[in-house]
Amino acid sequence: MSSCAITAAFIVVSDRIFTSQRPNKASALLHTLVNSPAASYPMDVVMDEVIPEGYTSVVNALTRAIESGAHVIITVGGTGIRTKNQTPEASAEFIQTRFEGLEQQIVVRGSQNTPLAGLSRGLVGVTSRDEQAALIINAPSSQGGIKDTWSVIGPVIPNIFEGLRATED
Repeated sequence: MSSCAITAAFIVVSDRIFTSQRPNKASALLHTLVNSPAASYPMDVVMDEVIPEGYTSVVNALTRAIESGAHVIITVGGTGIRTKNQTPEASAEFIQTRFEGLEQQIVVRGSQNTPLAGLSRGLVGVTSRDEQAALIINAPSSQGGIKDTWSVIGPVIPNIFEGLRATED
């Protein structure tokens, strides 16, 4: 991955953060994680938005993120069981191939810290299976959930994009 920087988009899905009732700690944590010394590949953040909860809001933000050219799109929030938690449903509209094993690993990692991890319905997958693909990752809104998600996904991002950019023999 050293020849091509990976770009990222962050989408924080929260009515309370969108209306300034709560501070946005999620974006700061994501910036820290993707730029940590442990990250062995370049990742430039090209989009960082806070949006209200709901299906249409998430679809519109994902469309903007894909149009921005982001390779990695991380959504935070909207993965629970409340009525307006529609992030996985909206993400499914864009995901061609899911990484169900990674989704399961995230739940397993999270369940080591809290039994609530099993309530997250987050998806992980790519929009296509070629060099134009974007990787969509749905993380829960908690700080621990974001860290758990990144601890599973971060190390495999180079492998995902190397596979997508590989030519068929």
